[in-house]
Amino acid sequence: MGEYSEDNRGDMPLVPKSKVDPKKVESDRLQAFLLEMLKEEDNKYCADCEAKQPRWASWNLGLFLCIRCAGLHRNLGVHISKVGWGGAVGGGGI
Repeated sequence: MGEYSEDNRGDMPLVPKSKVDPKKVESDRLQAFLLEMLKEEDNKYCADCEAKQPRWASWNLGLFLCIRCAGLHRNLGVHISKVGWGGAVGGGGI
């Protein structure tokens, strides 16, 4: 038989433990959301230099950036722009 939760109060049946990792589910949901956002015409270009297919994002400013501009934003400091790799079409997380 499978694994069951420890919660057995007599009147409650044992509940099978979920094999689904909630962090993975949330990560997949957010990645899908980013991919949908990148399909919008305005998001297909770097917000600063208009280079095609930005792979980075300033998540506190809500901008998609190319790698060059992402480096510039990182140098501004995290108190101004919080930059992360979105992997855009390949995976990873912001």
